[in-house]
Amino acid sequence: VGSSGGPMLAGTGQEMFELHIDKDDTNNGIEGLTFDAEHSVMYAVKEKSPKRVVRLPLDASEEPSDALDASKLDLKDLSGIHYSAASDTLFILSEESKRLVQVKMDGTVVGELDLDIKHAEGIALDLEGSRMFIAGEPHELHVFCYLNCSCSIPPPHLVINEVLHSPLPGEEDFIEILNLGSSSADLTGLRLTDSGGQSGGCPASDCFEIGVGGPQCSWEGALVIPAGGYQVFSRRQACSFTFGLSSQDSVNLYSG
Repeated sequence: VGSSGGPMLAGTGQEMFELHIDKDDTNNGIEGLTFDAEHSVMYAVKEKSPKRVVRLPLDASEEPSDALDASKLDLKDLSGIHYSAASDTLFILSEESKRLVQVKMDGTVVGELDLDIKHAEGIALDLEGSRMFIAGEPHELHVFCYLNCSCSIPPPHLVINEVLHSPLPGEEDFIEILNLGSSSADLTGLRLTDSGGQSGGCPASDCFEIGVGGPQCSWEGALVIPAGGYQVFSRRQACSFTFGLSSQDSVNLYSG
């Protein structure tokens, strides 16, 4: 909390403030914000009428000013901005023009990229400068890689998150599998075992092969857990494990 009782900007010692940049009642206001940590300066873009790239020093003694002449950029509107400390340049996004430009602080364009994104509304680069992320409305995230980086999706990370053993009357043993990864995970063919099971064979008394069962099973395609999602298997439900669990048991998840 600042001296006046207002909230603080984390790590800066500066109070939060309102941005009044050509404030009006139209929907042509601030569309993007980025931060130059070395110089304690923020940059904001105003969408249009007029387009502006505004420099906002966190030092209260300095007034906001135009960082460059945005009218000279061949862009219909401004929808996002990112400051790159590595190159001391600004990446400026235009939704209507479907284009990204990289500009020096004097406004010189040093790079352009035409985009096949319908509603590009935000941009960021990672700390290494090898991946660029562009957000598109309503629910899109586009990743661009260069400098020999990899755009592969990180693998799923499955854990046994919760186990209920020796339940009270009316309850059932259950095992919960959680996907901590950032991509979906297909459980089909994985094996759940108790202490008596092994990674090789799968006897029903100690092992349950997920997605595989008799005529009573009604698996439709792959059993998939989304990133951050979970799946619970109860002992008595159809197509689930049948072995009992005690306080002396361990529960294991095998891929083979």
